Amino acid sequence: MTMKRFMLFMAVIACTMTVCSQTEHLKFMGFPLDGTIDSFQSKLATKEVKPNTELNKVIGVGTRAFDGSFAGYESEIYVYYEKRTKTVYRAKACMTETDKGLSEQIYDKLKTMLTEKYGEPEHIGESEGHESVSFLNDEGLISLYANQYKETYPYKHIIHVDYYDAVNYAKNKESVMDDL
Repeated sequence: MTMKRFMLFMAVIACTMTVCSQTEHLKFMGFPLDGTIDSFQSKLATKEVKPNTELNKVIGVGTRAFDGSFAGYESEIYVYYEKRTKTVYRAKACMTETDKGLSEQIYDKLKTMLTEKYGEPEHIGESEGHESVSFLNDEGLISLYANQYKETYPYKHIIHVDYYDAVNYAKNKESVMDDL
């Protein structure tokens, strides 16, 4: 996440924490980013999203990886949760293409759909030479950005759609800060 997006999101969290008890959570694939990772995994399973066992062996506690379809595109899906309470606070879909033109088409289509659903982006910036946009509402932040993975050939172009629930992200951050 770029520093500008991070600062924007931190401002949202500060505003959210001052509002009296929010009960709505940002939704990812139609499911609120709330509850435990196991219950969230069960909800994803209803949409035929399956755990990626190999990837889950190497990523640490606090993240769980899945394979499935997001907005009609085959994706790797990552769900982030607080390690102690297992509460979900963030989810991300990543679509990988080797064709740059196709990658740009997917980005543009997702941007159009997100704009249709959430309104004009709050922030338009740049990430690794590509446009990035952020959508902000009372429930949280959604970031759309692309990057290029140059470690393999053909190069991989990855489109990221990242959802941060304001309340549970703030709780996770507070838990991490307690450790410091």
